[in-house]
Amino acid sequence: MTLPQMLKIEIYKLERFDFYLFAGLYLLMIIAIPFGVNSIFGNAISSTESVKFMHMVSIKLMFFGTLVAVSREYTNQVNRKRLLNGYRRHELFLSQLITVGLYVMAIMVLSLLSIPILGLIIGGFSGFLDIPWFWYTGLLLSNIAWGLFAVFLVNIFKRALWAILVYFAISVIEIPLKIAGQFQLASGGKDNMVYFAQMELFNKFQTFEGLNFTLVIALIVYLLLYQFGSLLIIKRRDF
Repeated sequence: MTLPQMLKIEIYKLERFDFYLFAGLYLLMIIAIPFGVNSIFGNAISSTESVKFMHMVSIKLMFFGTLVAVSREYTNQVNRKRLLNGYRRHELFLSQLITVGLYVMAIMVLSLLSIPILGLIIGGFSGFLDIPWFWYTGLLLSNIAWGLFAVFLVNIFKRALWAILVYFAISVIEIPLKIAGQFQLASGGKDNMVYFAQMELFNKFQTFEGLNFTLVIALIVYLLLYQFGSLLIIKRRDF
């Protein structure tokens, strides 16, 4: 199976209700909510806050959208059928990465398409032009990170429900880590807990604020572990 063929297959598979729901919800939320807030409170949301809101909504929908898309390959026995039809195991892994890439591309395209509409809502486009370009890069990178994390959880648990439960469990665990990190900072020290709070690390992509060399290395390590972990699971799993 060549890469163009795999890409064509994955694009074809996007023609499902859950993908249109994912895209529609994202576009609706990033436009309707700023419009509603500004209508009620009078220009309460600026261009900067709109991009931050885009980031917050996109990573949540990216995570859950990818969970649904990839877990379906397990629950519908698609992966087993693919192996019987001549797919190699590393090609199953590549198909998952392509799925993540297509969802990220959808996020970025919808984000860029929404900016002119948001400009009308907010009252001008100049604010978006003044936003540093790396904020948009952060939108891209953070969604890639969350997508790869979702794929890793699905490869472990197969079903989206278990992956979602683990996600919430990790979210709860990270709360005391964040509090401990804030205490370290308040005491004049360094927040060492952030290295163990992977979701917090992913979100630092938003504006790259607070990122340093060691945190970037930690991010890379997390993402590499997810990918090698996913590939190893697929190589050894009895589908």
